[in-house]
Amino acid sequence: MTGIPRSKPRLIESKLQSDIVQDVRSLYLRWPCVTWLHAVPNGGSRHYLEAVRLKREGVKPGIADLFLPAPAFDADGHIRYCGLYLEVKTAKGRLSTPQKAFRDYCEKSHYKYVVVRTRREGFLAVVEYLGGQHGEKRTTSQNLPEHR
Repeated sequence: MTGIPRSKPRLIESKLQSDIVQDVRSLYLRWPCVTWLHAVPNGGSRHYLEAVRLKREGVKPGIADLFLPAPAFDADGHIRYCGLYLEVKTAKGRLSTPQKAFRDYCEKSHYKYVVVRTRREGFLAVVEYLGGQHGEKRTTSQNLPEHR
Protein backbone atom coordinates (compact mmCIF):
# COMPACT_ATOMS: atom_id res chain seq x y z
CA MET A 1 0.00 0.00 0.00
CA THR A 2 1.44 3.39 -0.98
CA GLY A 3 0.46 6.91 -0.23
CA ILE A 4 0.83 9.45 2.49
CA PRO A 5 1.37 7.94 5.95
CA ARG A 6 -1.50 8.75 8.29
CA SER A 7 -0.98 10.14 11.77
CA LYS A 8 -2.30 8.08 14.63
CA PRO A 9 -5.56 9.50 16.07
CA ARG A 10 -4.03 9.78 19.59
CA LEU A 11 -1.22 12.00 18.23
CA ILE A 12 -3.73 14.16 16.37
CA GLU A 13 -5.81 14.50 19.55
CA SER A 14 -2.68 15.38 21.52
CA LYS A 15 -1.75 18.21 19.14
CA LEU A 16 -5.36 19.45 19.09
CA GLN A 17 -5.51 19.42 22.89
CA SER A 18 -2.21 21.34 23.14
CA ASP A 19 -3.51 23.97 20.71
CA ILE A 20 -6.77 24.35 22.66
CA VAL A 21 -4.90 24.82 25.96
CA GLN A 22 -2.65 27.45 24.38
CA ASP A 23 -5.64 29.34 22.92
CA VAL A 24 -7.68 29.20 26.12
CA ARG A 25 -4.79 30.45 28.24
CA SER A 26 -4.68 33.53 25.99
CA LEU A 27 -7.97 34.53 27.66
CA TYR A 28 -6.19 35.13 30.98
CA LEU A 29 -6.67 38.91 31.03
CA ARG A 30 -10.44 38.56 30.65
CA TRP A 31 -10.83 35.43 32.81
CA PRO A 32 -7.86 34.73 35.12
CA CYS A 33 -9.44 31.39 36.06
CA VAL A 34 -8.34 29.91 32.70
CA THR A 35 -4.87 29.51 34.14
CA TRP A 36 -6.30 26.55 36.08
CA LEU A 37 -7.34 24.66 32.94
CA HIS A 38 -5.51 21.36 33.18
CA ALA A 39 -5.15 17.98 31.52
CA VAL A 40 -6.20 14.70 33.09
CA PRO A 41 -3.54 11.99 32.52
CA ASN A 42 -5.89 9.16 31.60
CA GLY A 43 -4.77 8.04 28.16
CA GLY A 44 -1.76 7.05 26.15
CA SER A 45 0.45 4.01 26.17
CA ARG A 46 2.46 3.27 29.28
CA HIS A 47 4.64 0.55 30.67
CA TYR A 48 2.58 -1.97 32.65
CA LEU A 49 4.09 -0.97 36.02
CA GLU A 50 3.44 2.71 35.34
CA ALA A 51 -0.19 1.92 34.48
CA VAL A 52 -0.57 -0.05 37.73
CA ARG A 53 0.92 2.83 39.75
CA LEU A 54 -1.38 5.40 38.11
CA LYS A 55 -4.43 3.22 38.71
CA ARG A 56 -3.52 2.97 42.40
CA GLU A 57 -3.16 6.76 42.49
CA GLY A 58 -6.72 7.16 41.20
CA VAL A 59 -6.43 7.51 37.42
CA LYS A 60 -9.70 6.28 35.92
CA PRO A 61 -10.65 5.48 32.34
CA GLY A 62 -13.34 7.66 30.81
CA ILE A 63 -12.51 10.95 32.55
CA ALA A 64 -12.47 13.85 30.06
CA ASP A 65 -9.17 15.20 28.73
CA LEU A 66 -9.35 18.75 30.11
CA PHE A 67 -10.96 20.30 33.18
CA LEU A 68 -11.58 23.95 34.04
CA PRO A 69 -12.44 24.23 37.77
CA ALA A 70 -14.45 27.44 37.54
CA PRO A 71 -18.14 27.80 38.33
CA ALA A 72 -20.57 29.23 35.79
CA PHE A 73 -23.54 31.25 36.98
CA ASP A 74 -26.99 31.80 35.51
CA ALA A 75 -28.52 35.25 35.01
CA ASP A 76 -29.81 35.28 38.62
CA GLY A 77 -26.36 34.62 40.06
CA HIS A 78 -27.00 30.99 40.95
CA ILE A 79 -24.37 28.38 40.17
CA ARG A 80 -25.37 26.63 36.97
CA TYR A 81 -22.26 24.45 36.61
CA CYS A 82 -19.43 23.62 39.01
CA GLY A 83 -16.82 23.26 36.27
CA LEU A 84 -16.20 22.46 32.61
CA TYR A 85 -14.91 19.17 31.19
CA LEU A 86 -13.69 19.01 27.59
CA GLU A 87 -13.26 15.72 25.75
CA VAL A 88 -11.01 16.13 22.71
CA LYS A 89 -11.81 13.86 19.76
CA THR A 90 -10.82 13.68 16.12
CA ALA A 91 -13.47 14.25 13.47
CA LYS A 92 -14.29 10.53 13.42
CA GLY A 93 -13.50 9.79 17.08
CA ARG A 94 -16.26 8.30 19.23
CA LEU A 95 -16.78 8.18 22.98
CA SER A 96 -15.92 4.90 24.66
CA THR A 97 -18.34 3.27 27.09
CA PRO A 98 -16.49 4.67 30.16
CA GLN A 99 -16.44 8.13 28.53
CA LYS A 100 -20.19 7.99 27.95
CA ALA A 101 -20.73 6.97 31.58
CA PHE A 102 -18.59 9.90 32.78
CA ARG A 103 -20.44 12.31 30.45
CA ASP A 104 -23.77 11.14 31.87
CA TYR A 105 -22.47 11.56 35.42
CA CYS A 106 -21.32 15.12 34.66
CA GLU A 107 -24.67 16.07 33.17
CA LYS A 108 -26.47 14.87 36.32
CA SER A 109 -23.98 16.49 38.70
CA HIS A 110 -23.88 20.14 37.54
CA TYR A 111 -20.70 19.87 35.48
CA LYS A 112 -20.70 21.02 31.87
CA TYR A 113 -19.31 18.35 29.51
CA VAL A 114 -18.46 19.17 25.90
CA VAL A 115 -16.94 17.02 23.16
CA VAL A 116 -14.75 19.18 20.91
CA ARG A 117 -13.36 18.14 17.55
CA THR A 118 -11.52 21.27 16.41
CA ARG A 119 -9.31 23.94 17.90
CA ARG A 120 -12.06 26.51 17.36
CA GLU A 121 -14.71 24.32 19.03
CA GLY A 122 -12.50 23.94 22.10
CA PHE A 123 -11.83 27.67 22.35
CA LEU A 124 -15.49 28.60 21.83
CA ALA A 125 -16.68 26.02 24.37
CA VAL A 126 -14.64 27.79 27.05
CA VAL A 127 -15.65 31.29 25.91
CA GLU A 128 -19.33 30.34 25.89
CA TYR A 129 -19.02 28.61 29.26
CA LEU A 130 -17.35 31.60 30.93
CA GLY A 131 -19.15 34.48 29.29
CA GLY A 132 -21.38 33.59 26.43
CA GLN A 133 -21.32 34.96 22.91
CA HIS A 134 -23.18 38.12 23.86
CA GLY A 135 -21.07 39.14 26.84
CA GLU A 136 -23.48 38.02 29.55
CA LYS A 137 -21.58 37.51 32.76
CA ARG A 138 -21.96 33.92 33.88
CA THR A 139 -18.81 33.54 35.92
CA THR A 140 -17.15 35.78 38.42
CA SER A 141 -13.45 35.36 37.97
CA GLN A 142 -12.78 38.11 40.57
CA ASN A 143 -13.70 35.62 43.32
CA LEU A 144 -11.41 32.89 42.03
CA PRO A 145 -7.78 32.56 43.13
CA GLU A 146 -5.23 33.68 40.58
CA HIS A 147 -2.28 31.56 39.52
CA ARG A 148 1.03 33.37 39.86
